[in-house]
Amino acid sequence: MLLLSSVVTAAALASTTFGTDPTETLTRVEVTFDQSELRRDAMRTALKTRFDLGIVDVLALRAEMPFARLDPSDGSAETGGGDARVQLGWRAFDDPSFSMFFAGGVVLNTANDRVLGQGADQVVLQASASAALPGIRSRLFETIEHFVSYDRDRDRDGVALTKIDLHLMTEWSQTAWTQSGAEFFIDWKRGDQTGLNLDFEIGKQTNSGFAIWLKPAVGLFGHDIEGVVDWSVTVGVRWLF
Repeated sequence: MLLLSSVVTAAALASTTFGTDPTETLTRVEVTFDQSELRRDAMRTALKTRFDLGIVDVLALRAEMPFARLDPSDGSAETGGGDARVQLGWRAFDDPSFSMFFAGGVVLNTANDRVLGQGADQVVLQASASAALPGIRSRLFETIEHFVSYDRDRDRDGVALTKIDLHLMTEWSQTAWTQSGAEFFIDWKRGDQTGLNLDFEIGKQTNSGFAIWLKPAVGLFGHDIEGVVDWSVTVGVRWLF
């Protein structure tokens, strides 16, 4: 968060964030389709649906559910629902130049098959910040999420994972944006093993609040960590209300 504080200026950024700002408490429906290659040449196809309900401008209730197909190179493919996530968040500070958001929730062990989920119920804590960079019509986003399992299948190790997300979103017009950045992972269960994804996103939004975007990504290291990919391509649509 100190990194974001150092770049905040008093001027406001006169733009929309197209629903990319992790500190906003907007009501939305979001659907993403993801094709990715994972460790050991496994292929995953996933459809994730996310619902956010904004409450009294500063609270947001979030629920998301993935449906996936995992096709390993050395076994049979599995298809079904993944682990569901539910959380409640609070926009603790809201200013045109800088904002902060905190949330807490659970990731539930609802996957239809062990390879489609983590095999554990988890607590998730989130802290996000957003800073305006008006000179380049951009915003800098930082999100830290920490996942800890509190109940797990007997044959699973459980979860203790930190994810740090840093992205720069630039508005090119009132309806178009790009976003680029990195996802850094620390897997505490694997002896502080780390991983890194880099991604780039390009999107378009209509005046009615409907947006569509394309995001390719590549993993640089730490491919044994959940969330790190060899490569992936994501197509998403979002409705803001």
